[in-house]
Amino acid sequence: MKQVQHAMPLWPIVCNGGFSSQMPPPTRPAPRAGGAGAAAMAMLMGLALSLHAPARAVSVSEAADRMVAHYTLVSSTSAPDARWVYTKARLKVRRLDAQHLVLYFSCQWASWPGDACFDWWVVRQHASGLYLQDLNTGGMGVRFDPTSRTLTMTMEGAGKDVRTDVFRPGPSPAPDAVLERRMKRAENSFNATVAEPAFGKPARWDFTRQRVYPPAQ
Repeated sequence: MKQVQHAMPLWPIVCNGGFSSQMPPPTRPAPRAGGAGAAAMAMLMGLALSLHAPARAVSVSEAADRMVAHYTLVSSTSAPDARWVYTKARLKVRRLDAQHLVLYFSCQWASWPGDACFDWWVVRQHASGLYLQDLNTGGMGVRFDPTSRTLTMTMEGAGKDVRTDVFRPGPSPAPDAVLERRMKRAENSFNATVAEPAFGKPARWDFTRQRVYPPAQ
């Protein structure tokens, strides 16, 4: 099971010739155009339009820039086996070069706290979006929301198990020797991989299956 790849208002009654609480108040003449009333109306209309305008889409390059951060684990859930989760985890995203981001990951299993738990992945910036490496990411999904800066990972495990891990950037976490040591191992593992001639640098890799941002339609 262990796997790291991770009606109208009622108006008040007025006595002595007033109006009933079940009736609207007397009609008032409309303000003349061009006066203060028209200016106020124009302001209200502009405010209403701004509130209902769709949010500006974040460009791919902006999303990549916003993705660079140190993240902490917000939640880790799995089903149907609820034990296949992390008790703690960290994610560090940095620029590798103008076209690539590298994600370093360290974690601790809820059921196997002493077992090694670290990994890394690379994301490529295309004109059409951000894509996760094809290498060793079968059954894995990564999604990034640049507005909230939320990064979500899903992983398919043995049988029908699916784990969902949610990360967000925040203040510097408290020192954690275990996670820091495992983060270093993730960095060393990445460096060793790109130094291996059989793999080489990410510029030689494929990034076609998994789009991280924008969401697939």
